Amino acid sequence: MNVLKQLGLALFIIGIGIFTGSIFTGNFSLTDAELNDFLASKNYKSELIKDELKKATVTKENLNIFEFSNRVRNAYKTSNNYYDALIAKYDAEKNWDKKGEQYQYKIYGKPHTLSYEIAKKAGSGFVKENSGLLWWLTFGLAIIGALLFILPNLVLLGRPGIKNNGIYHKASTNRGGIAWVVFVYLVVFYLLLYFMPDYIVNWTYILDPISIFLNGGPANQWFVYGFLYCTVMVVMAVRMYIKYRHNKYQIIRTTSVLFFQIVFAFLIPEIMTSLNMPGYDFKNAFPLDYDFFFEWNLDNLRNSGAIGLFILVWGTILTLIIVPVMVYFFGKRWYCSWVCGCGGLAETLGDPYRQHSDKSLNAWKLERWLVHGVLLFSLVMTLVTLYCYFSGAEAFLGIKSQWIKDTYSFLIGAWFAGVIGTGFYYFW
Repeated sequence: MNVLKQLGLALFIIGIGIFTGSIFTGNFSLTDAELNDFLASKNYKSELIKDELKKATVTKENLNIFEFSNRVRNAYKTSNNYYDALIAKYDAEKNWDKKGEQYQYKIYGKPHTLSYEIAKKAGSGFVKENSGLLWWLTFGLAIIGALLFILPNLVLLGRPGIKNNGIYHKASTNRGGIAWVVFVYLVVFYLLLYFMPDYIVNWTYILDPISIFLNGGPANQWFVYGFLYCTVMVVMAVRMYIKYRHNKYQIIRTTSVLFFQIVFAFLIPEIMTSLNMPGYDFKNAFPLDYDFFFEWNLDNLRNSGAIGLFILVWGTILTLIIVPVMVYFFGKRWYCSWVCGCGGLAETLGDPYRQHSDKSLNAWKLERWLVHGVLLFSLVMTLVTLYCYFSGAEAFLGIKSQWIKDTYSFLIGAWFAGVIGTGFYYFW
């Protein structure tokens, strides 16, 4: 049995290694025709950005994703800097008409996101051309390896019962070297996912066939994350079933979070997208779904006919009635431990690290301040957003709508819930 576990560990490491290494493979460039198609789809009005992107992307050089991204981001930067200079010039001259004209030529968006849009079309190489094989060499090997490592515990753990022996003597579960490696890996993963999606475009190629099957379109970084999220939960749920096979409560709860994550959070939104509906997670309540009341989402729902109206009404009822009533009678655990995807990952992947959580009264008090502080932040953000949406104003009580949304998305959505929330499993 121990041999099987060691074999499984080796296969898992190989799979993760190939998955990680695939980032550095492939060539990225466009032909004139491909660039023209991209520019037509974006409807850019600036001739300068067209020229800059042509110089950056239409080449016979073998550019890796990092070189390609740097060129594309510099092209956008050069174009925007040019029009910023014109805006400043006409502003100084008080030529308001000319100043106003320049804004239509600027390209708005996060640099790495803009780069990703082009990189997705520009990639070539072994990963893109052999996505099925790469799936087996990455996800396949990692899944098989993890299961080979986990399943022998049915025998090795002996009779059913709580088995926490040795958790403080293992480097992986007691903040040792292995935990540090995983910690760094997860933090870097989330930084790439949220802030540099162009660097992980090869991962999207691996899952393109599955994405096309489910929603009719190629994968993006969020599809990769959703698929990876579900995969990790399923594999670690097997561990939960083995470890807690004597505990019906744990088995049912694990099954519950798996069901809601795979069906509600992943499959249903993807299938809805394939049917030209707005993809929606029907269990995702505000403020977890903090952008539900953002302008772009409200407009999208209003323009989606009956299903959009239903989602808008359902999301509002879920937030204002269903969740508060359920919390009143059952506490917040009914959602966090039985329904929520974040809680689902914590209950499966996070289970081996429960011992690191601070059980002190001070930690509980700090948690209350943090939880209710974030809740207050989200309520203020939503109030400002809705006021500006219905009034047409840019700010409310001196708070700019776009600023507070960007701040919340960056601090809470990306860092607090993503980078810190998951990356720190192995330590806190």
